[in-house]
Order: sequence, then structure tokens, then C-alpha cells
Amino acid sequence: RIKYVFRADLVADRSIDVRQVSGDFKANEGRWELQPAEDGSTTLLLYQAYIDPPGYIPNWLARSTFRREMPQMLTDLRKGCEAEQTSRAEANADPR
Repeated sequence: RIKYVFRADLVADRSIDVRQVSGDFKANEGRWELQPAEDGSTTLLLYQAYIDPPGYIPNWLARSTFRREMPQMLTDLRKGCEAEQTSRAEANADPR
């Protein structure tokens, strides 16, 4: 098991910067950047990560871990974004 604590800095509707503040990694940081399509129908998500593990990890193992975990991270992100979008729409529709 590897442990870490990270800080996420959010710029609403634009980006999320993540960096490790303590833990086992030598370095662990990343950035999620949201770029709306010109027609407003979709959003492009750019993701960058830099990870320096505490010891040797073969490239094949690191890649397989990302392949396994990335789909769940993207699913969770989509659910969060859709929930926020629904919440904003309901707040704007509230006649109070």
C-alpha cells in the first residue's frame, strides 16, 4: 500500500490542480483542464500527471494501473459534473 495526502485547487469550470502535500511518493501532481467545445455541447478534458514513486515500479505495471483506474476516475468525474449541472439548473429554475 502507498499512502498520500493531496491538495486540490479548483478554478470553477476551468481546471483542477492536484499536488501531494505528504505521503510516500517522491512527487505526485497533476492537472485536469476543462475546455468547452465552441458550440457548448461538450467539454474536452485534458489530464496531465507526474508521479515519482517511492521505489522502482516497472513501466508495464504503472501503465496497467492507469488503464484500470482511469476509467473509474473519469466516470466519477462525469457523475460529479452532471450532478453539479443539474444542481445549477434547478437553482436557476427555482422561482423563489
